[in-house]
Amino acid sequence: MKKLSTTTWKNRNYDMLCVAQREAIKRGLYRPVIAEYGPGGAVGFLLNYLYEGPRKNGSQPKSIGRGAVKIFETVLRRTGFFTLETCEPIELMNLFQELSPQVLYVIDGEQKVIDAVKRLPSSGVPVVCETLDVENRCNYPPADIVIAYNIVERTSDHAASLAHIAGSVNYGGLLSTTFRQPPKNFTAVSEGLYVRS
Repeated sequence: MKKLSTTTWKNRNYDMLCVAQREAIKRGLYRPVIAEYGPGGAVGFLLNYLYEGPRKNGSQPKSIGRGAVKIFETVLRRTGFFTLETCEPIELMNLFQELSPQVLYVIDGEQKVIDAVKRLPSSGVPVVCETLDVENRCNYPPADIVIAYNIVERTSDHAASLAHIAGSVNYGGLLSTTFRQPPKNFTAVSEGLYVRS
C-alpha cells in the first residue's frame, strides 16, 4: 500500500460526522464502540493556517490559500522531521458524546498520526490506537459506528480496503465513508452512510 499522508484540517468532515451522529441517535446506538480509520494529520505549526470546515464551504480565496498551505505542508511532511497534529478524533468524540461511547479505536497507516492521537487531551472515553495497513488486513473487534474518510479511495486496492473496513462494522451498525460505493451486504442510508444488514 502506498503511504497515504493525507493532510487534514479542522472540521474537514464535520457535515458527514453530523449525518452519522443523527442516524446513530435515530437508531438508538447508545454506548457504541466507535472505530475511526485514517483521521489524517498535518504538520503541527501549519494546522491553524488551513481554513476550517468542509472543502465545499470555502470561498475561492480560502480555497486557494488552503491549497497553497497544503502544498507547503506536504513538502515539509515528507521530510519526516516535523511532528504532526490531528483534530478529527476530538471532533468526533465531542459530537458523539451524547451517545456515551464505550471506546474509540483509531487506526491509521502512519505512526506519526497515531502518535498525534495519543497526544490529544482525554475526552473521558478510552482511546485504543493501532498502526495498520487496511489494504492487507483488519483485525479489530466489531464496532457499532465506523468512520473512514479519504482512505479507501487513496489505496491501490479499493475493494480489499473497503472489505476490510466494512468487515469491522457490527450487524445493524453504521459505516460513514467518503468512498461512494456501498460495501457488500450494506444498505445506503444517505450519501456515504451505510448500514450493515
